[in-house]
Amino acid sequence: MQELTVQSVAPAHEDARGTVYNLIDDTEVRNVLYVESDSGTNWGNHYHKSRTQYPYILQGGFTLYYQDLRHERSTPIKTAQMNVGDVIKIPPRVAHAFELDHPTEFIEIVNEPLGENGDRYDQDTVEIDGLID
Repeated sequence: MQELTVQSVAPAHEDARGTVYNLIDDTEVRNVLYVESDSGTNWGNHYHKSRTQYPYILQGGFTLYYQDLRHERSTPIKTAQMNVGDVIKIPPRVAHAFELDHPTEFIEIVNEPLGENGDRYDQDTVEIDGLID
């Protein structure tokens, strides 16, 4: 399995006007979500059949739990800490869950459209048990 790698996004360009950050490159973007959540909440406990997503932390952070289900034998559950300015690529069939210990805001960049009102949000999602309670 190729490990998921949390990346702290470094400036791509800086001048007197400000700073430009390149969050992701060379991927098709079909939807961008903005998420606000309180501390003590969990998101996920699922995987996506074909969707790739890139959460980018604006404020707060969370513990990411993940397990690769792309092969015959599942890998052990692993964790990664996501902090402000971090981004990670979560490919299809990688189960994931976010555990928030404090209020958090993040955007999620997705390679599939989710519908104008999010009506396709769950079509690609398979709920699972066991990553976090």
